Amino acid sequence: MEDNEMFGGRTCPRCGRRLPLSFKGDVCAVCEEERLFEEVRDYIRTNEVTEFKLAEKFGLTQRKIQKWINEGLIQFSGSDPTKRIKGHCARCGDPLDFGSYCPSCMRMIRRQQTSGGQTDVQNVVKMR
Repeated sequence: MEDNEMFGGRTCPRCGRRLPLSFKGDVCAVCEEERLFEEVRDYIRTNEVTEFKLAEKFGLTQRKIQKWINEGLIQFSGSDPTKRIKGHCARCGDPLDFGSYCPSCMRMIRRQQTSGGQTDVQNVVKMR
């Protein structure tokens, strides 16, 4: 199938990516993911939520939410610490509000990286 027959001139209105004729949505998957993330982030800013409530509201998996937390993309806050979503440091296990590493482990990892030493970032899964 030729390129023109496969795409038919459809493009994503947000980013300009070419969309296949068989694609059902109006925007590409990447832009749809960004839109969903922005909507979730804005919702978190205005509401106190738990990971479960957020997953239920937006039809997300808790794995997806946990991924955004681990990547440091979203952080939950609130006055009641029991309602906050927390993770644990991938290296030492200390509680976290966001990200994969606690501040002290991040400092140690950065020191090792700048001094040319080996970091244990690659061995995180084994340490859990």
